This record gives sequence, structure tokens and C-alpha cells, in this order.
Amino acid sequence: MEPTTPASPAPPSDERVTRASAAWFATAVALVLLILLVILILQNQESVELQYLGLTTQVPLGVALLIAAVAGALVVGIVGVVRLTQVRVRTRRTRRAAASRGTEGTAA
Repeated sequence: MEPTTPASPAPPSDERVTRASAAWFATAVALVLLILLVILILQNQESVELQYLGLTTQVPLGVALLIAAVAGALVVGIVGVVRLTQVRVRTRRTRRAAASRGTEGTAA
């Protein structure tokens, strides 16, 4: 039985993820999603009746789905902003408290 040799580590990859490459990737994904959304709207042109808070209107189904998707995205975005604000405020308070404790100890 031959002694096993440890596997050599994989050579470092020349591929680096930069902000520019990430931005281009995100743009490509957004473009594909936009194309799929346009196809959805174009294939769903039947008129439907919407009722909301006593208001009634007729709109194409694709447009109604688009409005619902945008409204959902807005709700998710608002919740995300609120949460990030909470985290930033908490972090700022923690840093200020730590800084004031550090200065109190050196002043005495």
C-alpha cells in the first residue's frame, strides 16, 4: 500500500469579482426579468374587473399583475429601509456608548 500524498491546493483563480462585474451581472439579470415581464403583460391582455375599497375599474390582467408586483416590491423595499435604519441607529448608539466609556476611563 502506497502512502497517500496530500492533494495539492487548487491554483488561485484569475477571476475576480469586482463591483463593475457585479453591476453588469445585475443589469443582465434585470434585463432578462424585464423581458419576461413584458411577455407576461403582452400575453395577458384580457380585461378584468378590479374592486378595491369601493372603487371598481376594468384593466388588462397583465397591467393588474404589474401593479400588484410593483406594490409588493414597494412594501418589501419600505420594510428593508426601516430595518436598515434600525440597525444603523443601534450601531451608532453602541459606538457612541463604547466611545463615551472609553473616554470616561481615561479622564479619571
